Amino acid sequence: MSRREKIIIGLMFLAIALGGYLLLGGDASKAPGAASPSPSDAPDLTRFIAAVNLRIEALDKKGRDLHTLARAGSPWERDPFLRSRLPAAVRTGVDTEPAATEKPLHYTGFSEIGGRRLPVINGMEYGPGERIEVTGHTVQEIGPAHVDLSAAAGGTGIRVALEEGGTAGDVTKVE
Repeated sequence: MSRREKIIIGLMFLAIALGGYLLLGGDASKAPGAASPSPSDAPDLTRFIAAVNLRIEALDKKGRDLHTLARAGSPWERDPFLRSRLPAAVRTGVDTEPAATEKPLHYTGFSEIGGRRLPVINGMEYGPGERIEVTGHTVQEIGPAHVDLSAAAGGTGIRVALEEGGTAGDVTKVE
């Protein structure tokens, strides 16, 4: 054992012994460094609290603090605590891609909770009948190897195969 370790262990035993002594009836007022408050300290404490209150009031009158207070009730443009995996077009409501391009769907698995399957599509869990925000499709049937989605505007539904080993699953049209 090194010298440093011996010193640390010695200090640890000393702290345990002092704590045990004070716990088992040692007089804490006789411990070194222990001070009891006296009645004459009350005016000093009152002056200190008053001085701190004056400083706090002075800080509140600064423009920076007033700006912060004014903005506190306004809605956030972007929540800094929320991490979304949705594409920017869905988060902002602005479609940056042409409508003709097909947005990819990735079925990476499902969760089964109480006999109900929830497919994981593009990193989000959906239940039967829920609408997928990215494409507008609705979840119809959930299988272990595929998920069937109905089209948003009465068009042809699609079947998305499970992605395995990092390879994308096939997307086929379903009548």
